[in-house]
Amino acid sequence: MGVKKAAGMIYSTSNVEFNDIVYFPFIWGAPTDPEERRLIGEAQSFKIMQGRSLVQGDKFKTVLGFEYTKKERFNKNINLGDKILINNQEFKVVGFLEKIGSPPDDQSVMIPLETYWEVIGDQDEYGLIVAQTQVGKDPAKVAERMEKELRNSRGLDEGDEDFTIQTPDQFTASFSTILNIVQIVHIGIATISLLVGGIGIMNTMYTTILQRTKEIGVMKAIGADNKQILFLFLIESGFYGLGGGIIGVTIGISFAKMVEFLFLLFVGPSFL
Repeated sequence: MGVKKAAGMIYSTSNVEFNDIVYFPFIWGAPTDPEERRLIGEAQSFKIMQGRSLVQGDKFKTVLGFEYTKKERFNKNINLGDKILINNQEFKVVGFLEKIGSPPDDQSVMIPLETYWEVIGDQDEYGLIVAQTQVGKDPAKVAERMEKELRNSRGLDEGDEDFTIQTPDQFTASFSTILNIVQIVHIGIATISLLVGGIGIMNTMYTTILQRTKEIGVMKAIGADNKQILFLFLIESGFYGLGGGIIGVTIGISFAKMVEFLFLLFVGPSFL
């Protein structure tokens, strides 16, 4: 079929308790086989920051996401070797993951796959399977063959699939579509802002002309023609637009930098 290696995981929300405080994060049932663990780690960007990964023979051991290194989470630091309750079962903390940047991932709790089936349920089920193709194989064609095999094994007709297969190219296309939509929305907002700003300047200058008819009369009396008067008012409106534009750009850049700073501080660079 063209698949070199595959590894499965399963996840759901469940209660996690420490220091008499309960949260309901994602619980990941992860493989402990070294090769499968490496494949899942690369696909999900799981990297150990402290302690170690789950290994074969582990049962009631857990690896926690980056958020659990913060004291604010449970009003008390969780350290390596501490015990926490997952679905009312005691687990020993053996590691912490590096910051990923996605809040659900950084708040996740990882336990051995077999232990997940025992403590959480869903025996022998997987929620996510990561497959690595053989060298020289086209991932898109391998995905098509896998989809056909899965349909046949489940007795499903084409179009009635109860599963989804995605390749890296499809992930990239999805992100590109989202970014294009965001870009179109931003262009629309900018266009409306320019239109409203232009109408505002026009109204301001029209009011200014009505209020300064005497000055216009004086300018005409001393020999100014209509083109010269129009030029003066256009110059004035240009300075109005320039001044407003500088103020608007300054506020916009300041707001964008503030949002960037807050994302880096609370979410992390990997989120965007």
